[in-house]
Amino acid sequence: MKRKLLAMVLALALAVTLCVPAFADETGPVYTLPLTGVDVSEHRGPIDWNAVKSSGLVQFAIIRDGFGKEDPVNQTDDQFEANYAGAVANGIKVGVYHYSYATSAQEAVTEAQFCLSILKGRHLDYPVFYDVETAQQQAMTSDQLSAIINAFCNTIKQAGYMTGIYSNANMYSKTLNTPALASYDKWVAHYSVGAPSYNGAFAIWQYISSGSVPGISGSVDMDYAYKDYSLVTTPVNVVTPSVPASTIGDSSLKSDTGASLKVNQGKTYTFKFTPNGTTAVPKFTTGNSGVSQVVSVTKLSGSYYVKIQGVRAGCTSVYSTFPSQKAVARCVVTV
Repeated sequence: MKRKLLAMVLALALAVTLCVPAFADETGPVYTLPLTGVDVSEHRGPIDWNAVKSSGLVQFAIIRDGFGKEDPVNQTDDQFEANYAGAVANGIKVGVYHYSYATSAQEAVTEAQFCLSILKGRHLDYPVFYDVETAQQQAMTSDQLSAIINAFCNTIKQAGYMTGIYSNANMYSKTLNTPALASYDKWVAHYSVGAPSYNGAFAIWQYISSGSVPGISGSVDMDYAYKDYSLVTTPVNVVTPSVPASTIGDSSLKSDTGASLKVNQGKTYTFKFTPNGTTAVPKFTTGNSGVSQVVSVTKLSGSYYVKIQGVRAGCTSVYSTFPSQKAVARCVVTV
C-alpha cells in the first residue's frame, strides 16, 4: 500500500512538473491524470517485467513486434515474445507497434500480414499501432500517406484488432492531420514539452525518450494514455492468421513439429530436430524460461531430441543456435 501511494504521489508530482494536459481522444474517457506506460523493443535488451510491475510506474506497455517485411526471420523483434509474455504474466496491459518502411499501399498490406504472422492471434489490450516516420514517408503527401496507412490498418482491423497510428508531432501537423485518418487513434511523440504541438485529438502521448523504470536497463520511452482501452469494447473474434513458413526456422534443422504448439503447465513435450547439411552442434533454448524451459537434450542416430516443460501461462519460442549463427525460432510455444 505504501509503494502504491508513493507511486501515485510521484505521478502527481511529475504531472504537475510537466503540465500534463487533462484531455483525451475525443471519443474516449477523460482523466485528471493519464495512465502511464512504456514502449519497448529489442534495443532495451531483456526486461524484468516483475520489477517493472512492482515499481508502480507502468500500467501499460506497447511492444514492437517487428519492422518492415522483407526478411521475416531477421525483422521480427528479438525480444517480442519475451516482452509480451513477461508483461502479460505480470498483469500489464499490452499493445504493439510495427515500424514501417512502406512506400505504397501494397507494401503496407504486406507489412500488416507480416505483423499478423508475428501476433498469431494473441490477445491485445491496446491497438496495433503503425509507426510511420521514415524520411521517405516524411516527404510524401497526405494522400500518399493516407493510402499507405489505410491499407495497413484495414488489414489489421479485418483480423479483429484495434489499430492506430504512431508518428511525431511534426508529421501529424504537416501531413497526417487529414479527415482520411480521423477514425484512427493517434499516438504522438513530442519530448520534454508541456504538451505536444499538435492540435488534433490523440489517445497517447510519448512524452520522453530518457525515462527510467526499474527492471529496464538504460533509458526508455515513456507514455501517457488518455484513453482507457479496458473500457473499450474490443473485438472478440480475433482470427489466427496462417503462418508463412518463412517466418519461423530455416533449412539448417528439420523438425517433426509445426510452427506452433500448446503445452499445459507442468507437462512436457519432446521435439525431434535433425541437422540438414551441417555437422555443427546446435544449442537449444527458450525465449522465456519463466514460461517454458528446456529440460533435456539427447542426441540419437544423428537427431536431437529436445524436451521442454511448460512452466506458467504465457507464450515463448524454442530457439536453436549454431556456432557463429544468430538464434533461430523453431516453434512458438503457448502454455
